[in-house]
Amino acid sequence: MGHPKQGMIGLVNDFQEYEPDVFFNVQNLSLEQKKKLLRSAYNKRIGFHVDMLDAEKSFSRKEINMSFEEILQKLKDSSHFVFIDRKGFKKSDGKPMGKGEYVLEIGFSESEDQKNYYLFIFCDRKEISYFINTFQLSTR
Repeated sequence: MGHPKQGMIGLVNDFQEYEPDVFFNVQNLSLEQKKKLLRSAYNKRIGFHVDMLDAEKSFSRKEINMSFEEILQKLKDSSHFVFIDRKGFKKSDGKPMGKGEYVLEIGFSESEDQKNYYLFIFCDRKEISYFINTFQLSTR
């Protein structure tokens, strides 16, 4: 039996200081704007990694060694693109962060050759104004 408020990442309501993540609208950005946003995020990054899911081999994503330029070539108009102000968890490991240790998560996922690729770029939250103003981002 699972926790009644268990989400995909973890037990979010077990931490009193937890604040919900904030998702930004990115659907209106063109492919070129998305690439520019990703390049800016990569240049301001505090972390980055690429995961791959090959369902023929595993049912879980695995971190792979892929350059930023190589993963950027996989971005398409149809890719699932995200810009998230993460307020409760560090990266995707599900471990709670200390109060005030928030991070921006920018990235996308794309399928190619029966494999799913996931780009995660993490930026310091102090960069949020830059991204909002430069790319005219608004919350959902």
